[in-house]
Amino acid sequence: YIGGTDERALHHLVAEILDNSMDEAVAGHANRIEVELNADYSMTIRDNGRGIPVDPHPKFPGKSALEVILCTLHAGGKFSGKA
Repeated sequence: YIGGTDERALHHLVAEILDNSMDEAVAGHANRIEVELNADYSMTIRDNGRGIPVDPHPKFPGKSALEVILCTLHAGGKFSGKA
């Protein structure tokens, strides 16, 4: 949950994405993180980590982990203990 659409919310979103990339690196699943400020003031963050899991979510039958992570409040990629 980002909490809004203002500048503060945008900074929160960038911090969350960067934090996910750093978690992958600290866990030994990534060794590269790229942060780019684009000409249109958008931002691109890339890493060579594992990505968002797409397997079925163990607590939500019939839904992929990807759907749960992106569409359910307080859901995250650490539900399986693998991240």
